[in-house]
Amino acid sequence: MGVIGGGWYFLSQSSASLTPVATPTPSGPVTALRCDSAYYNYVVGRPEVIAAASGADTTATQKVSCQFNYTDPQGASSTATADALLQDIGNGKTWKCYDKNKIFPKGTTKFSVGITDDRGETASCNSSIFLQ
Repeated sequence: MGVIGGGWYFLSQSSASLTPVATPTPSGPVTALRCDSAYYNYVVGRPEVIAAASGADTTATQKVSCQFNYTDPQGASSTATADALLQDIGNGKTWKCYDKNKIFPKGTTKFSVGITDDRGETASCNSSIFLQ
């Protein structure tokens, strides 16, 4: 029984988990697309990271797309795209994009996220991923 319980524990630890980053709820109406933060989290028990960005947009928006642009410590560039998850907050919408299962070399990888909505507005966020 202990072997089964131990196996379940270790298998459950291998799933990705994101530390929640609160997207502030605006007190007034959201009037334009914006990117509030770009961040990353480690995948527990694996060498990957999940890069993410979050922000807000108007109630009229139906789709938000993200383009992640990376430059690793050796100067190599890469890109990835993702569609955002939208949530209605009454006075606008919050959005979050994820780029999962990224593997980077040790050191600092810089990344930027270009955001575009279905109304043609753009925004961006920048951050860094540090791996030891």
